[in-house]
Parts: sequence; structure tokens; C-alpha cells
Amino acid sequence: MPRGTQSTQTKTTSVRISVKKPGTLGFYRADLPEVPDGGFLVRTLYSGISAGTDLGHFLGTNPKHRERWNSDLRLFEAAAQGEVAESYPLTGFGDMQVARVVHSRHPRLKEGQIVCMDYGHRTDFVAGPDRRFTILPE
Repeated sequence: MPRGTQSTQTKTTSVRISVKKPGTLGFYRADLPEVPDGGFLVRTLYSGISAGTDLGHFLGTNPKHRERWNSDLRLFEAAAQGEVAESYPLTGFGDMQVARVVHSRHPRLKEGQIVCMDYGHRTDFVAGPDRRFTILPE
């Protein structure tokens, strides 16, 4: 689509990955907001799975699931029942994604460009005007 041409957002939901419990993945649909002024909609091409954080979430070995985060000391501590930093099911995790812009209201982006961003494991994402991204070469 030529630069400056307005397209309309047709995608209204995204499929996201969750970890229901250690060792069990799930999938769920989430509504997408409208693309705001200066924002853009992307469709995920690749989603990086971290051997540390993401694998730890899946295996149940990440300390966030057994301990409490002390923000003053910036470390994990023993937790009483129900005081853990994160509990299952987990949604909205994921370290890095590569995606194609499918709708843009952003002055630097046009439909079809490939970007690298961090928005979690999901099929589609609506970014606001202040969202950080890197345009990748074609």
C-alpha cells in the first residue's frame, strides 16, 4: 500500500500463549484494541523463546513461582503461602518478536515493513505511538 494511504484495521483478536501450570501450555483469544493515532498493528512472524525465563516459566523452575520479590533489596526471598511474585496460569510473557506491520498510523512505518519488538508470545499486537521498535532491513 503506498505511503500515506489509509487502510482499515480488520484484525480484531489475537491468539496468545499461556502456561496453565508447569509443563502445560494453553492458547486463548484476546481482543485487540483499535490502532491509536501514531500506533500500528503487527502480525508475528517469529517469537523468541528464552532458554532462561520462558523455559523456567514452562518448567516451573523460575523463582517468581516459589518466592516473593523484595523490591527494596531487589532480590527474591522465601514466601509464605500466596505471596509468590507470579502464579499460574501465566499470560503475556515472552522476550522478543519479529513481526510484519499490517496497519500503520505511525509516521515512520508503512504496511509490509518488518520490525523487531518485545510484546509477548501472541499472533498480533497493537502498539501505541510511544512503543519502542526497530525496523529490520528487507
